[in-house]
Amino acid sequence: MDYKELIKNIKGCDSSTKNQASKYIDSLLKPLGSLGVLEETAIKMASISGKINNSYDKKVILIFASDNGVVVEGITSAPKEVTAIQVANFLKGVGGISVLAKSAGADIRVIDVGVAANLNLEGLYNQKIRKGTRNLAIEDSMTLEEAELSIQKGIDMAFEAVKSGYQIVGTGEMGIGNSTTSSLLLTALTKAPLNNTVGFGAGLSEKMLEHKKKIILQALNRYEDYTQDPIKLLVRYGGFDIGAMIGVYLGCAYLQIPVVIDGFISGISALMAYKLNPTVKDYMFLSHKSVEPGFKLIEEILEMEAPLNMKMRLGEGTGCTLMFKMIDSSMAMINHMGQLENNDIDKSILVDIRGDLV
Repeated sequence: MDYKELIKNIKGCDSSTKNQASKYIDSLLKPLGSLGVLEETAIKMASISGKINNSYDKKVILIFASDNGVVVEGITSAPKEVTAIQVANFLKGVGGISVLAKSAGADIRVIDVGVAANLNLEGLYNQKIRKGTRNLAIEDSMTLEEAELSIQKGIDMAFEAVKSGYQIVGTGEMGIGNSTTSSLLLTALTKAPLNNTVGFGAGLSEKMLEHKKKIILQALNRYEDYTQDPIKLLVRYGGFDIGAMIGVYLGCAYLQIPVVIDGFISGISALMAYKLNPTVKDYMFLSHKSVEPGFKLIEEILEMEAPLNMKMRLGEGTGCTLMFKMIDSSMAMINHMGQLENNDIDKSILVDIRGDLV
């Protein structure tokens, strides 16, 4: 389905089931609200599925790999060749996302949407648009046609995941230089100061960080209209990985299945999808608090809070694996805990302290 048509046909969640789940959780063997985020997660899952009891045994993380032309400006500590190397490591099962996904009982799909190399690897999904984007410091990252194609690639992968029986999707990425594209997009969307949107990425010196900010300002100053249109911004400053993840969020919302956001770069993509249709937020779950400064802005705009604070900044979808485990715990709570009335506890003795915790 064309992404423009899909955006118009995204439906919100079931509020009646959400209320039923909330009442049911309050009847469980525990003080009211005492399981915090686990309760909130189970309620949101119920609103997505339309039923109180759910399980998510089939999990997948869609990892989109793409290179970024801006790396020629010296804004990264690693060469662009690392993108292709890490793609191979993911598929060999030795990458960070590979081992963490296995521990969470999740599969991974590695999708090449723009790696600047000829890859012929077993298990790789070849959806290459072009060998990397152009240098955004001096020209647009991509054409409008390429931007729309990157979104469509993500939508198609979301549809493919559901067709394959997956019940929940996580987003991940691999692309040297994509913290620059993400910081640029966040700055353009919010007009926030660079100190609030630009961080050290995978590991820069103070001197390199200042150079990174300089390149971002140079790119922003190529235009005077300061548009906040997500598609125009994707064309000007984005990456194919970001475009594809936008498509995943849109596709999952249309298909009404939950989708987990990893960290900063996945979060920017989620924010872009939210700007295209705010209803997508009904299906999104933040995972961990990225240490990139811009992540706080993402939380504020989406009005969501990442429940895990792991001091992580790897990307790849690693935060999704931890959130998958938390979701499993949430489902265990609502599916298997006993109820107060059936286990000799008078509900009237409980005090609801949730309002004091806000």
